[in-house]
Amino acid sequence: QFWQIHRSTIVNLAAVQSVHRHALGRMSIILKGRPERLTVSQTFQSRFKLS
Repeated sequence: QFWQIHRSTIVNLAAVQSVHRHALGRMSIILKGRPERLTVSQTFQSRFKLS
C-alpha cells in the first residue's frame, strides 16, 4: 500500500521504519535502510495515528 505524504512524495507503507512528531506539529518519516527523513505535509498528517 502506498500513501502520499507530500505533494511530490509517495511512500510504500511496508518500507516505513518509524514516524515522528516534532515541535510545532511537524511530522517526519524514516524509511527502512535509508538515512534521510521525509517530511509529511500538514495536509497528509491526518493519515498517521500516533500512540
